[in-house]
Amino acid sequence: MKQIITGKYATVNGLHMYYEIHGSGRPLVLIHGAASTIQTTFGRLLPALEKTHKIIAVELQAHGHSDNRDGRPITFEQDADDYKQAFLSINPSQESLHIMFDQCVQRMQHFTDIPDETIAAIQAPALILSGDKDVPLPEHAVEMYHRMPQASLAIFPDPIFPSHYCL
Repeated sequence: MKQIITGKYATVNGLHMYYEIHGSGRPLVLIHGAASTIQTTFGRLLPALEKTHKIIAVELQAHGHSDNRDGRPITFEQDADDYKQAFLSINPSQESLHIMFDQCVQRMQHFTDIPDETIAAIQAPALILSGDKDVPLPEHAVEMYHRMPQASLAIFPDPIFPSHYCL
């Protein structure tokens, strides 16, 4: 039986940001990866996670249902302030898909590493999820886990996190 998803929108910094809430219990915020959506990143995990947590899943700027601030460049910092078939099933515009892809490429090309001290300063509980064949290596997830004092870590076998999409 297919689950019916009912999402909502919140206005954050002038952006109509899409989010979904699932389950009940201790809150867990899910933030998908680049060029992805809630469903493509977490769709197969949501049923298990919502059994014990109140899931708050967001779609970042220019992804899935969320607005695209007029095509301006996107940054990781902006995400904090606020492929192909999954995107098109939500937003059937090929032009929007390519704009989002180009923005993600630009963000990745201009990414500067987050200092270790900044990661270590995160005191909130965090769950670091990674696929064993994701673009960021499992070793990177383990390193983040070691730096964050309240973090938990889960590394899943491919293809649970299908992070390698092509346009």
